[in-house]
Amino acid sequence: MTATNGTLTADLAAANTANAGLTTDLAAAGAANDALTATNGALTADLAAANTDIAGLTTDLAAANDSIASLNDRVVELVVEGCMDPEATNYDPLANVDDGSCYVPTGFAFTEVNAEGQNEYSHSDSGLTFVLIPGGEFEMGSPADEADRGVDEAQHTVTLSPFLLSKYEVNQADYEAVMTGHATLDATPSFNAGAVAVFDQNRPVEGVSWADLKDADGYLARTGLSLPSEAQWEYACRAGALGRFAGHLVDMAWTNANAVGSHKPVGTKAANQFGLHDMHGNVFEWTEDYYAADFYTSADAGGPDPVNVTLSPCGTFDPTGEGCRSVRGGAFTADESVARSARRFGVVSGRLSALGFRPAMPLSP
Repeated sequence: MTATNGTLTADLAAANTANAGLTTDLAAAGAANDALTATNGALTADLAAANTDIAGLTTDLAAANDSIASLNDRVVELVVEGCMDPEATNYDPLANVDDGSCYVPTGFAFTEVNAEGQNEYSHSDSGLTFVLIPGGEFEMGSPADEADRGVDEAQHTVTLSPFLLSKYEVNQADYEAVMTGHATLDATPSFNAGAVAVFDQNRPVEGVSWADLKDADGYLARTGLSLPSEAQWEYACRAGALGRFAGHLVDMAWTNANAVGSHKPVGTKAANQFGLHDMHGNVFEWTEDYYAADFYTSADAGGPDPVNVTLSPCGTFDPTGEGCRSVRGGAFTADESVARSARRFGVVSGRLSALGFRPAMPLSP
C-alpha cells in the first residue's frame, strides 16, 4: 500500500511537471501571437500609408495631365492664321501663319469659313462664291502604277502661292448676267447638252471657247478674273488627296455612268476637302496653260506658280497651228478614267457641249 502511494505521488509530480511545461508553451504561444498581431498591425499601418501615397501620386498625375492639356491648348491658341502683312488693310497682328488673305483684292468680301475649314468670299462683279486655296507644295501628275495613267502625267513637285478659285463651275445664269449686251458673243451659248426638256440655268454653261473667255470684252475681262493654271487646278482638285480621285467618285462626280446624257445643276455632288464642287465631273474645264505632253519634265514645271505659256504643236487637231489649251476634270460624257485628278489633254479653242470653266484669282503683294 505504501509502495502504491509512492508510485501515485511520483506520477502526480510528473503530471504537474508536464502541466508546467504546457503552461510555459502556452505562454510562449501567446507571446508569439501577440508578436504576430503587432506585426500585422504594423503591416496594416504601412499598407494604409502606401495607399495614401498612391492616392497622392494619382492626384499629382491628374494635376500633371491637366497642366499638359493646358499647355497643349496654349500651343493650339498660338497658331493663328491670318494676314501677316502690316501694310495690308486686313492685317491681323495676332496672326503667325499667313493664310494668303492679305492680298484678296477689292471686289471680294469674306462671307464664311466653309465646312472644310477654308475661307469663302463673294465676288461683286461675277456674283460667284470663291474659296481661298492655301499655298503649298504637292505632287502633280500620277505615279507610274496608277490605273489609266497617261504618258503626259510625269509626277513632279510643284510649289504654289495662295489663290482664289470659284466654288462651282460657272452656271448659265451667272454667265448670262455678265455677258448680256455683248456685241458679238452669245450670252446664252449652251447647247443644253443632252435631253434636257426645260433648261435649268443652274447647270454649267458650256459652248464657250477659250478665245471667247479671253475676248477683250469677254467674261474674264468684264469680271477681272482669270482662268486657273493647270497646276492650280490639279492642286485644288486633289485638296490634299494622293489617289486617282479626291474621294469616293460616285459621291463627287457626274460621269457617263450616272448623268444619263446631260450635265446637272452645279454643286449637287459632294465637295472635296477644300469645299469645291464638280472638280471630277459634270463638264470639262478650261485652264490658262498651253498643252504640251512633255511640259511636266521641263525645268519650269515645278514653279513656283508654273504656267505653260509656250505654244506647242497640237497635231492633226490643230490645223491652224494656234496650239491647244489644257483641259481638266471629267464630264457627263466621259467615264471615270477621264475624271482622274491627274488626267490632262489638249483642246483647240472651240465651243463644245461638255466644256465649261471655273474662274480663279491669283493672290500676290
